[in-house]
Amino acid sequence: MASRKNTVTKAASKKSAPVLSLSVAQNGLHISRDAAALLGDPHCIRFLISRNNRKIALQACDQGSEGAIVLYRKPDADGRSRLKDHAASVDRAPKTAGAATSFRITLPAVMDIFLNLFSVDDEKTLYTMTGSYSAEEKAVIFKTDSAVKSIRVPRGRKKSTSSQAGGRS
Repeated sequence: MASRKNTVTKAASKKSAPVLSLSVAQNGLHISRDAAALLGDPHCIRFLISRNNRKIALQACDQGSEGAIVLYRKPDADGRSRLKDHAASVDRAPKTAGAATSFRITLPAVMDIFLNLFSVDDEKTLYTMTGSYSAEEKAVIFKTDSAVKSIRVPRGRKKSTSSQAGGRS
């Protein structure tokens, strides 16, 4: 009985570990909810990129700071956070009602930097990095060398082909 309890405790502790991830795709940058929470759920963030050290830091900042990107805004009636008066589009991606698993940033200037850095050339390519929190830097740090490239599979129903559609009358 003691071994079963130990297994359950280990499984529970694995679930509670924060997931610090940054994903780069053509449709936007995706920052894990845990990464934002570790930074204290800031109103604004900024990216610090070191090409020499091959690292990207995600850091909380004030709205007036250089490179600041607004992360939070009061949700609209449909529950999505939208930035109507900013060039960025930051949406909460809900996993369940009211819960956010990631934040998507589609600000063109930021996207150009990241798409070039990772050579993302099509909409199916996705690069994902896991990060670690640095208390000294007060930032979540991602190593670009650890980025894992994957190909995303489209979701939804398959579109009918002309041969399938032509068989009906």
